[in-house]
Amino acid sequence: EIEFEDESRPWFSGIEDGEGFNELNWIRAGNQASEELEEEIIFDDEEAGNFWDIDEKYEGILGGTWSPYCLVSHSGEVTLANGQSVNIVNIAPTVSGIDGDLSSAGGDYGSNIKGLNNVDVVLTADKSKWTRAAVLEMQSIPALTQSGSNDALKMKLRRHDSVDKNGKTAAEGGNSDEANFHGQTIGMGWFPGYAIDVVTGERLNMAFGEDSWMIGDNGNDMIWNPTDRLESDLSGQLPDITTQLFAGGQHWIYVFKNQRYEENNTSLMPAYDGGDFFYDKLEENFSNLNRRRVFQACTWVGSSLLNEGYEMLTPQQGLIPNTTRIKLRVAKPYDYYSPITANVNDTIGSQNNWAPLYTFTTKDIAAETGETETLASIMDKINVVPNPYYAFSEYESGKLDNRIKITNLPEECVINIYNVSGTLVRTFNKADPKTSLDWDLKNQRNVPVAGGVYIIHINIPGVGEKILKWFGVMRPVDLDIF
Repeated sequence: EIEFEDESRPWFSGIEDGEGFNELNWIRAGNQASEELEEEIIFDDEEAGNFWDIDEKYEGILGGTWSPYCLVSHSGEVTLANGQSVNIVNIAPTVSGIDGDLSSAGGDYGSNIKGLNNVDVVLTADKSKWTRAAVLEMQSIPALTQSGSNDALKMKLRRHDSVDKNGKTAAEGGNSDEANFHGQTIGMGWFPGYAIDVVTGERLNMAFGEDSWMIGDNGNDMIWNPTDRLESDLSGQLPDITTQLFAGGQHWIYVFKNQRYEENNTSLMPAYDGGDFFYDKLEENFSNLNRRRVFQACTWVGSSLLNEGYEMLTPQQGLIPNTTRIKLRVAKPYDYYSPITANVNDTIGSQNNWAPLYTFTTKDIAAETGETETLASIMDKINVVPNPYYAFSEYESGKLDNRIKITNLPEECVINIYNVSGTLVRTFNKADPKTSLDWDLKNQRNVPVAGGVYIIHINIPGVGEKILKWFGVMRPVDLDIF
């Protein structure tokens, strides 16, 4: 689910997954396979492998705007039956070779549906909470990228100097400590928010994409700032082309789990480390193997689209117009977890022997005083029991005890009881925290009342009044027991 701090301003959404053989079919779940052109295999919903989402359960997350990484579409080459290679360039969150299930040998569920984690992604204008993130190139054709370099590969770091939280490079006068954070001088920026694994409590590494060819959709500024433009109508402008997809500038969001702990392997993705793992594997020691090591830890991918009629803030203002929390949940078995050792049998220094440990609070449901509007709204709950009264109630302690209760009363009120002729029978001035009051069925002079109908008037100062009708049948006093 998605929660906006100000629900009246839902500024953010995403690219809804489509169906069939088109670029907007970016979540590949189901069993539809191409029966037409062989190059359309890249748009198939049918894939080989274990744990594939054959029932399309994961195509509906937040309206089809978020997906497990292992199910997302890819750009890349397709080899036809004649041996010819065709490069499919499309709107997609990844490329062939690092798509699908990337689980390492023996990793079992490391990079597929069963390896998913429960995550909160929070978008916030509070820059102290922003995440140092890799900025990934989304343009599939190197010549069309901002740098125009053959090294500008899709799903590699942008060939652009790293930027600070205002989107400025050190050379542009930006904060050099932020721009070149941890010595990361190329392709790194700041995601305006953070991701938390809600089971382990760990902060997670993140990345975001942008298509540097899409200048008009903020694709070349190293800032996560999607637009509201999904596509443009090109009818009559270009031959055989009716629409151009922009997808808000392809500002995809990537969330990575702590695979280093999960598989007890120091060569894999750790919990949040300020982007150091990205920079090492995608820049300083880039190789296809290292890139695979990065993306086999990716669990969730979110698309980004600004809702029409809304604008993001400037980088100086914090970008995010309305704090937003995205909750991604899957069913997971209870298991032991330790933040300090992979050997959960070692319980030294543990809480609850590393078993799941949860807390809760009643803070938000505690009683509040002085809420007269709330009190007025629940006056209908004031009642008298039993009603009618047939010579006996469960509240009585003996044969000489007659008793009924007026229930759900506030701390202070005045109760007047009248007979049907309008004569005042009894008055109570309640001023105690009890929520009920006992009437012993006697009048002001301590004389038992006669059977019949009585009117109970309850006055709550400053709030309102409540009138109840009560009928009682009195029993004769039996003195034979004495």
